[in-house]
Amino acid sequence: MTRFFLVGYYFIACLVRTVIYPLLHVVSTFHPWIRRRKKFEDKNRTDELSVSFLETGRRADIAFEVSSEGELEQIRPVLLQALEEKQNVELVYSSESVEKKCVSLASMHRDNLRILRLPIITFSLFPWPSSQNIFSWLTAKKLILCRYDFFPELMLYGGRSDVVFILLSATLKNKKIHGLRGIFCREIFNFFKLIVSATDRDADRFMELGIEQKKISVFDFRVIQIMDRMKNAGSVLKKWDFFEDYNGYLDGFSIDSRLLFGSAWPSEMGVFKNHEFIKCIMDGKISVTIAPHKLGKGFIDEIINSIKKFANDPLLEIYHLSGDMNSDEIRELFLNLKKKPGILVSSVPGILCELYSLHGNVFVGGGHGRSIHSVLEPYLAMANVFCGPKVHRSTEYDFILDNSPDFITIVFEIDKFYEIFNERYQKVIDSGKRKKLMTGFDVQFIDVYRKILGKGCDLYA
Repeated sequence: MTRFFLVGYYFIACLVRTVIYPLLHVVSTFHPWIRRRKKFEDKNRTDELSVSFLETGRRADIAFEVSSEGELEQIRPVLLQALEEKQNVELVYSSESVEKKCVSLASMHRDNLRILRLPIITFSLFPWPSSQNIFSWLTAKKLILCRYDFFPELMLYGGRSDVVFILLSATLKNKKIHGLRGIFCREIFNFFKLIVSATDRDADRFMELGIEQKKISVFDFRVIQIMDRMKNAGSVLKKWDFFEDYNGYLDGFSIDSRLLFGSAWPSEMGVFKNHEFIKCIMDGKISVTIAPHKLGKGFIDEIINSIKKFANDPLLEIYHLSGDMNSDEIRELFLNLKKKPGILVSSVPGILCELYSLHGNVFVGGGHGRSIHSVLEPYLAMANVFCGPKVHRSTEYDFILDNSPDFITIVFEIDKFYEIFNERYQKVIDSGKRKKLMTGFDVQFIDVYRKILGKGCDLYA
């Protein structure tokens, strides 16, 4: 009965959007956001990469929907595996932020990959002028969502009896799953025939919610992506002019004496309030590199000014390494850094994941603000991980906690970081367990992917 009401709710939501579409079409002429969104969705009409398989007399084998770059990375291993097997794939995305990567991916796989910007402003069940809907575009009988992008039209399509509906990277972290809310939540997740949760803890939450155990698998697909990047970290870094000088600088420190602040925020520069920490840096006992969360000049200036403010030491040198420096400037920077040790702020773009592989200790930013950034990347790079207390949204934190809790430490008070770090980095921690864990990921991936394909399970029964 609950499922019946949910289907009715989703249909009514689609019907309401159909009725208000003409109004949105008019409003789009003078409302900036609606106009921009409509322009974004209208690309579907002219982009040859968005032509439905139906128009060429074909059908897709599998379809995906994502709303962010993070979600695209989550489903990428499955998507690439399907493309490698020459399956026809449909990729729907709802955010402009992931447009560039989706277009690039489709350009490389023109024969068997089609992309669609999810019609939200232009959605209509009926053929209004310039309207669109996924029902006339999607052809796959297998639809995969990621995390919690439950648009009504996607739920209606996936809930059809002839469609295998799958949810990847599913999580119930910080969700209320009791009472009336829990009942509706259970029915929503029961639309899916397979739920792949990111962690064992989430799998337990789904079972507590009332989802059958046979519907649930556990795997974090980002692990595969990160491991691939780690394998190629050296070759990626060598493409940059700074790498030889930076690596030579790091060679002067043991791996346990190298500290990287990844995705750092200005407020987190409070770690440098500790004068013993500053002395240790200036004496050349520890290398400290800071990779800011944002790479714009204004944000870099904020980071540098915050270091100066909290350290309050005029003798402390702060060096800035940018991606557009030439070889002579880079060489001079590292010669000065070796002569007079200090803090290195790096704004070289797109290589943070690879930089983690060069450091034994990493402080991941965001945990003293809204939420921590990715802790899985430094963890899989074999670093000891430190972060702030805002871990409530991170399934990656749960993953590490479940598998090797000794490798992650919460720093509740930012100015106490050095005391915690000084005690911890001197301890020799055996990474054997982590390496053993990582060797099993490929096997796990194959097992979960076979379930997605429908081999060896009853999803397609």
